[in-house]
Amino acid sequence: MSSRYKRIFNTRIVDVTTKKAQKEKSMGEVDIEVKAETIGNDEDQRWRNVHASIVEEVRRTRADYEQDRHLARDLTSQIVAARRDEDKAALASDEAVAHGLTRLRKAKSTGLESLAEQPYFARVVTQENGRDVEFRLGTASFPAQRIIDWRKAPISKLYYDYREGDDFSETIQGIDREGIIKLRRGYKGIENELHRIETPQGILTHTESGWAFQKGTAQLSRTEEQDGHLPPILSLITSEQFGLITRDITKPIVIQGIAGSGKTTVALHRLAWLLHEDNSSARPERCLVVMYNRSLKAYVENTLPELKIDKVPIRTFTQWADQLLNELVGPRPRGPLTKGRETELFKSSSVCLNLLFDFISKNQNTSLSVVENLLAFYQSLLKQDIIWRKWDLVKKELKEQTDRKVCDLQDDALLLHLIYSKHGYYPVRRPESLGLCDHIVIDEAQDFGMVEIRALLNAIDREKTVTIVGDVAQKIVGGRDFGSWEKLLTEAGFTDTTPIALTVSYRSTQEIMSLAAKVRGVPLSESEAYSSGRSGPVPSLIKVDHPSMMANRIGQWVAARIKDSSKSLSAVICRWPKHAQDLVDELRKLGYSSVRLGYRDQFDFSPGVVITNIQQVKGLEFRNVLVVEPSVENYQASNPEEQNLLYVAVTRAEVRLDFIGCKKTTPLLPNL
Repeated sequence: MSSRYKRIFNTRIVDVTTKKAQKEKSMGEVDIEVKAETIGNDEDQRWRNVHASIVEEVRRTRADYEQDRHLARDLTSQIVAARRDEDKAALASDEAVAHGLTRLRKAKSTGLESLAEQPYFARVVTQENGRDVEFRLGTASFPAQRIIDWRKAPISKLYYDYREGDDFSETIQGIDREGIIKLRRGYKGIENELHRIETPQGILTHTESGWAFQKGTAQLSRTEEQDGHLPPILSLITSEQFGLITRDITKPIVIQGIAGSGKTTVALHRLAWLLHEDNSSARPERCLVVMYNRSLKAYVENTLPELKIDKVPIRTFTQWADQLLNELVGPRPRGPLTKGRETELFKSSSVCLNLLFDFISKNQNTSLSVVENLLAFYQSLLKQDIIWRKWDLVKKELKEQTDRKVCDLQDDALLLHLIYSKHGYYPVRRPESLGLCDHIVIDEAQDFGMVEIRALLNAIDREKTVTIVGDVAQKIVGGRDFGSWEKLLTEAGFTDTTPIALTVSYRSTQEIMSLAAKVRGVPLSESEAYSSGRSGPVPSLIKVDHPSMMANRIGQWVAARIKDSSKSLSAVICRWPKHAQDLVDELRKLGYSSVRLGYRDQFDFSPGVVITNIQQVKGLEFRNVLVVEPSVENYQASNPEEQNLLYVAVTRAEVRLDFIGCKKTTPLLPNL
């Protein structure tokens, strides 16, 4: 057969195959739609039966736990009362067994109670050697109902790495298994009520009139009732994300992800996966989740328990360094200092850190305190001509500091480096000081300086790892010199690690992400993959004729969002903290008493409308967002930091994004 006829023949085969696949898919969608009520009711009954079984097991386990606990207490009392050593030894053995059983019962009870809240989030049926094999994935294991903890990666791979209809071949618990994924579905529900079923053809949602089918799978990852919480995405994790979560525990992970791509979610789920006893030896109290922003810390604190892991410390860098130094050094001499942007950048840079290392190798005086050595280092810099922007100004401010013999919060990171250089570790006595960690998650890394990141990496235990996530397009802390991912990896010694890119936003609609791409100045050809495909309202601009009318118009927007849904969380984002506070006061005077201020760790994530400023919302997300006064004055196109600020504001919105202003609009925004 000639090559020409082969091409025609092969093209026809592909065309026929494609049409057949499309026809089968179309028939599948019709079949699901027609049988929506039957499928929904069948799944609902299965869900209720499993939940009833879990509740009964919880009751039995609690009863056994109380019995074992009382037995352990009785044995302890008998040991205290016993006089003969041989009696005490015999009782001590029984007591140890009883206490061991008590711990096991408690652990089992805790896992079952999490399943009682949501029995499972996924169900898979495989066809292997002519027979069907079914399992479910949950946040804990319950073999009686074939529920497996999702963190048991070998079996959960069948859900995350394959689609319905795929052939598979995997080695699971030492056994080679192959077959076909016959059924693959995701579920969302609370206790014994099933709310949603995710199928390859679309979504089945339980309504007042029964089960309704909606074609397509690009849905919001949470309901309105779950606003302000980490979305329950276990059923929605992609194969790529699952691969990152379960990656080799000996390797550091560095993720560059666009806004809404799930980088924080991946980092926290990786931590949850590592904390499962089958996956690593990491201990929750010896792990650390650290970020720069206090409002993001409040959000993570609010959501981390939903991953069914507790006891994991969550800190801002300032809090972590302060607690560590309080033990190692004690109070540092504080006082007012003149410090501009260039000095902040210098103190956080790798240039400053390398100069410190050079100073240590030549001049560190062991008779001086750590603080005195730091001031001696600054004194040595005054004699040098360093290539740094506005170096004369930086020297002037460093001289003021050395003359006053005081430190500020930013100096804490350099003090930690001085301590580490002397000991090779942070010599803390109290584990809760977190001088030695099993695993560290650094979130929004682009807002840290190199000095701070490397101080954190010094706290990682030998053979333990780190997860670093961020987005250079969202760098909004101007006084920190992050450098670049490549520079970070090189200086941290991660020579065989490359940043992993997450380029699809699962948070925002196509319309919002299209606008975000324009704000960033990204060509459309590169921005088309930014959204997962979910559509929503087109972003709009509300023009106000006079500043005196702003509060009233914003109040109307607030009232409309509350009317749309009293259960959702919305945000009005101002440029500056004072603007946000003033707007709250004005709105309350106008009768909008329910609005609240969101500032640092005083951030309430319950339903309603929060008034805040851009620096507070990094890493957060809201169903609806109103950006106040996107003017030339507030967002200069020539200023990369202000461009990033506007990008951050735009990408906080999940469904609706509006702007309001009375001044000339920044050219960063297209005509709306």
